[in-house]
Amino acid sequence: MRPAQNPETIAAISTPPGPGGVGMVRISGPQSTETARRIFSPTATWLHFPPTPGKIMVGHVHPPDHPGEPIDQAVFLFFRAPHSYTGEDTVELTTHGSPLVMKALLEACLAADARLADPGEFTRRAFLNGRMDLSQAEAVASLIHARTDEARRVMYNQVAGSMGNAVVRLRETLLHAKVVLESAIDFPEDVEEADLAVLSGLLTSGARMTGALLATAGRGIAMRNGISVVIAGTPNVGKSSLFNSLLQEDRAIVHAAAGTTRDFIEGYMNIEGVPVVIVDTAGVRMGADGVEVEGV
Repeated sequence: MRPAQNPETIAAISTPPGPGGVGMVRISGPQSTETARRIFSPTATWLHFPPTPGKIMVGHVHPPDHPGEPIDQAVFLFFRAPHSYTGEDTVELTTHGSPLVMKALLEACLAADARLADPGEFTRRAFLNGRMDLSQAEAVASLIHARTDEARRVMYNQVAGSMGNAVVRLRETLLHAKVVLESAIDFPEDVEEADLAVLSGLLTSGARMTGALLATAGRGIAMRNGISVVIAGTPNVGKSSLFNSLLQEDRAIVHAAAGTTRDFIEGYMNIEGVPVVIVDTAGVRMGADGVEVEGV
């Protein structure tokens, strides 16, 4: 697919919030190297822009056109379109993972005429530029937020193209069947028994592939979205005890007095690779006081 022409250069922090050993800001778009040139100065003064794709440069980052006011040491890496995550010219600037450094570096990028990327915009550009199909793009966020090893494995396979490849094979099979069927309709006098056997085989294969995709759909949805289980009932029937037992820890207060649980409490479980949220709730009964009614 030919890369989409996007006139804007975007930037965003691409590492999790909070302190860390390293942090990274990604810049993508037609002016990414120009933006980076204004905020990055290499230690080796003989290095020039535009940089060699894939070649790492060491230096420091600073406000636009002010190399004498360093923000932090940095490692510079350039990917030339279309050989990048987004399919566009892309620069990655890696520094120490201080939130203050990340904030100052991002502000420098924006002051150098980059725009703050919208949530998911790097992946959206990757899709629009043909770097991934829709199923892969949808799986990226699911992989990032996977809460079990099994969910991580399933979402990685989807990011790697397992679902997209299966859909492509199904489409090709059905298109082949369509060609055979249209030929039989347009030229019935030329139809032979072998042609009908080919058509039958293609339709059977298509049905089998469709069934295989549908058979994994439910588990895939559960892996991506998780499952919520609510423990509800009257007071003092053991809801909180069951909740604690499932989580194998004392999360909820257990007491003989009715109405001990006043608000819902959530806990997380991993059941055969499926992320499950267990919710303990206040007991439902007549004659509860105002606070207990609010909890119910």
